[in-house]
Amino acid sequence: MNPAATLSPDIMLRLRAETRPSHDATEALPFGTAMLANQLPQTAYIAQLQSYVQVHDVLESELRAQEHPTIKTVWSEDRAKLNLLQQDLEDLDVTTCSLSEPTRCATESMIEFIREIADTDPLCLLGVLYVLEGSTLGGQILRTHVSDMYELVNDRGAAYYTAYGDQTGRYWKQFRSQMNELIIDPDEKDRVVEAAISTFNHIKNILSTLHN
Repeated sequence: MNPAATLSPDIMLRLRAETRPSHDATEALPFGTAMLANQLPQTAYIAQLQSYVQVHDVLESELRAQEHPTIKTVWSEDRAKLNLLQQDLEDLDVTTCSLSEPTRCATESMIEFIREIADTDPLCLLGVLYVLEGSTLGGQILRTHVSDMYELVNDRGAAYYTAYGDQTGRYWKQFRSQMNELIIDPDEKDRVVEAAISTFNHIKNILSTLHN
């Protein structure tokens, strides 16, 4: 272990602290407040799913393609969400993608960001994954709002928000442990944190186009 690594906090502590402003700004968007108030138009929810399908398609493909040992340890197919997003759209009887121009541009910008770091600094993909895995922690609460708003039967149409079900805590604990054990170099920590902050900002840009 690099002795200098012991001087900086665990990567997960840094990620939580240093992404907090971007995290809070994203949660404060009208999209999130409307969802929690059961007032989000279903068209906005569907657009979110359609945007995230494109993002997860690229991210999961890039994660699968990497040979970096840390990525190969942290990423596993049971963390994939693309199939859940596709299932939600099918359950909601959505057959065509009709994103607005601002949403399409914001989505493409995030996809370009993912592809760029996959080519230049693959480890930073774990910064992207941190943000998306972290969103599962509030999934149970959001799932309730989504199901109530749109009167979903047996939560059909809200699978993305219940990705791990009652195993959410176990999945997050495993992710946290692996990240802390494997990302110990200070420079690697810096780069992953920066990627996570950028990821929050990209998501904020997407969600800000969906509801105002």
